[in-house]
Amino acid sequence: EFKGRKYESLNYGASIATSDILLFLDADSFVPNEFDIQIRQMLKNRDVVAGAFEYQAENKSIQYKVIQLLNRLRYRVDGLYFGDQGIFCQRTIFEDVGGYPDEPIMEASFLCRKLRQTGKMNLIKSPIITSTRRFDNGGVWHVFFSDMIIWMRFLLRMDIKKYAPDYWKQNEIV
Repeated sequence: EFKGRKYESLNYGASIATSDILLFLDADSFVPNEFDIQIRQMLKNRDVVAGAFEYQAENKSIQYKVIQLLNRLRYRVDGLYFGDQGIFCQRTIFEDVGGYPDEPIMEASFLCRKLRQTGKMNLIKSPIITSTRRFDNGGVWHVFFSDMIIWMRFLLRMDIKKYAPDYWKQNEIV
């Protein structure tokens, strides 16, 4: 049975945070040096309300370099980021848009859609290093293409909720 309610945890974390800037970071992602300085610098521009970091796979093999390249193309085309890119924003903007939406999957991209309506979202070129564990466990290309099907349906504003149980089951730590 699907029990994932990641958005509730993210909203709770934001509610108890004490900073004026929020950074949502997946547990298996590692921020670059001076990430906090880079975020503050990016948000000095009043037109920029949020952003994320460049995606980099932890595993350096050729298949992950291809996935990394395709991911980088994806978010440059659609301007929407995934949670493993460390999404950041001003607390006031996050509260104004109502926080993470009640969505069982793609919650970060749903949030980005809302944030983008309030101003620019920019990319910090320093990469966040993200674990490839879920790809290694689920089969690199199987996981990648499953993710892309969900992403394409999301872009077309089709229902993606039915994919959530399988997604979360596939991403359980084995």
